[in-house]
Amino acid sequence: MAAVLDRFYGTGRRKTSVARVWIKPGAGRIVVNRRAFEDYFPRETLRMIIAQPLAITNTVGQFDVLVTVKGGGPSGQAGASATDCRAPSRVSTTSFASH
Repeated sequence: MAAVLDRFYGTGRRKTSVARVWIKPGAGRIVVNRRAFEDYFPRETLRMIIAQPLAITNTVGQFDVLVTVKGGGPSGQAGASATDCRAPSRVSTTSFASH
């Protein structure tokens, strides 16, 4: 995870999918390839895969997540996206206050 001003960037991979993920403090919006999270992943199980790291770390609603994902199918794309949504477990929300 590389810090860039007030957001964090990371790359996640699964199967042949590659996801670039930016996480920043916010209202909890998740955008995938410039589309609403619910529109891009219509299946509830795929949405759960992506949201699971945020739920486990009790940070749902605290971060905005912007994902650009390419390659593979829906399952691989969801897994690649979730791989880097784990950032809140490594980031304290108080670290943003110092900027």
